[in-house]
Amino acid sequence: MNYFLGVELNGSRLKIAAFKKNGQVLELIKLESLNLSNESNEASKELTNWINRSLTEPTSVKAVLTVSESTLYIKELEFPKIPQEKINEAVYWEIPSIAPVPQSDAVYDWQITSNTKDGSKILVIVGKNSSIQNLILTFRNAQIDVVAIEPSSHAFARIANAPFDTNTLVCLVEEQGTDFIILKNGMPHFTTSTTGSTQSEVVS
Repeated sequence: MNYFLGVELNGSRLKIAAFKKNGQVLELIKLESLNLSNESNEASKELTNWINRSLTEPTSVKAVLTVSESTLYIKELEFPKIPQEKINEAVYWEIPSIAPVPQSDAVYDWQITSNTKDGSKILVIVGKNSSIQNLILTFRNAQIDVVAIEPSSHAFARIANAPFDTNTLVCLVEEQGTDFIILKNGMPHFTTSTTGSTQSEVVS
């Protein structure tokens, strides 16, 4: 049986939406949360145990992983006119101005947000490659194939039935704290986080 997982990691808390493929149709079969160990081998065992008790006769388990913006660095940069094939190299040399991550340990992606007669504005997202690779290895050791990784707010904007053609503040509230993300045209441009337990208030 082939399964697809949508998983969101925030700190040690993992939210899982599990789908079973019937022909060309994906059927939602389970929504669940796990608190994963910070130790990779132990976390892999916890994921394996979850698969064994939650998925019937899995032959293939693929996952799209979303990560909290608190683990990423986001910045919009302005570049003069340069050939398209040179943008990736230009962004690479700007990494020290975006994130406190050595260029040799950085993984990054970029998207042109606007063009002018003088150049382009480019949105850059940087993560720590060693941390991401360790995360992928944790899932791989549990026989889960991570096919894509994306920021939580980008995943939310992509699936939400709402217009994001203007500036939008997204608040992702968790037990450990809250992420505040400003979206422009559905893409995260600024993020900050608070930590600590959340409280609820009843208004009558």
